[in-house]
Amino acid sequence: MKKVVLYLCLIAAIPTLDARELSDACRISLLTCDPGKEVYARFGHTAIRVVDAPNDYDVVYHYGVFDFETDGFLLRFIRGETDYQIGKLPTNIFLDEYNRRRSTVVEQTLNLSIDEKRRLNTALETNYLPENRIYRYNFIYDNCATRPFVIINNAPDTAPTLYASRQSATTFRSVIGEYVGSDTWLKFGIDILIGREADEPVFEQSLIGFPLYMMRIVSNEMLESGGSSRPLASSAEPLFIHPPLNVETALPITGPVWVCCMLLIVVAALSFLSWQRKRYMLWLDVTLFAIFGILGCVVGYMTFFSLHPLVDTNLNLLWMNPLQLLFALAIINKRWRSGLSYFGLFNALTTLIAIVVCVTHIQGMHPAFLPLMGIMMVRSVMFFQMHKLKS
Repeated sequence: MKKVVLYLCLIAAIPTLDARELSDACRISLLTCDPGKEVYARFGHTAIRVVDAPNDYDVVYHYGVFDFETDGFLLRFIRGETDYQIGKLPTNIFLDEYNRRRSTVVEQTLNLSIDEKRRLNTALETNYLPENRIYRYNFIYDNCATRPFVIINNAPDTAPTLYASRQSATTFRSVIGEYVGSDTWLKFGIDILIGREADEPVFEQSLIGFPLYMMRIVSNEMLESGGSSRPLASSAEPLFIHPPLNVETALPITGPVWVCCMLLIVVAALSFLSWQRKRYMLWLDVTLFAIFGILGCVVGYMTFFSLHPLVDTNLNLLWMNPLQLLFALAIINKRWRSGLSYFGLFNALTTLIAIVVCVTHIQGMHPAFLPLMGIMMVRSVMFFQMHKLKS
């Protein structure tokens, strides 16, 4: 959170309260923040609040501090080398940020004994030490929600029991869609990058990486000892309420499906005109295959080299692959086109397989991919026909 980073200069002034100094009146709670408009805020946020009124102490710990301006941030992010850190700041500053963002913030007080609260506070302060503060962020399995979940669950004397832990019909891809919309450009981009792993059914507890799901999971946890049980957290109480974010922000006419369908119609019309006049539109193929090839380079890198989760076994490489970029560069030389005609046939075949994968849901794909696959089919077959016949 870029604005939150600006508060780092205040951290030195934030008092530290040793766990032994926590009074019996101290309270520790889980804060869950609704999604915001910015891309990095679309999935919400989670924090742990420690309040000790007798000591005039009220701070928030949250595992979500990063800085876009860090050297090589974008390249490191693509590789999955995302180093985030735990932040600590006064609660009023934290809440003001989310109130201005118009995100609802919900508080769940943890039903812990004073010894358990002190243990949790010690763990938070240990995490906040300079040598422990930075951690390797993982979008699904080690993020701003999973870290609080783990540290909270390690605090009680007995391990919490989650009765709702069962396999769900949902998948990571469908949950992501709940946060970013279905026909949005953000969902379009995410569906390009994530592969088949995102379509596997997941256990409910696997969704702790999503703050709103994590809040519900914590509300179902029970602490059992001596034949009695108590909920880990009290019922959720909003600190302030704002209308939920409308994730489908774009008009249908500007959404990926409509735009890609229009693009297919334009390319099909230009292709028919080219075939009718028996004139090859080099500029069209160079442009299209270069764009698809560049996307293929990104997908290929993410699939084989990135540390990000859910990007393995990405069948989008069937219809966009790095070879298309080389093909776009090679066909500029007229003498090479006949020799490259069979690549057009090969590309049409792999694209046809991708269409089958999409239609049969072997891998979940954005509906806008189908017209783009149609573009690849049209141009690949036309290239083969126009240059194979001349060879």
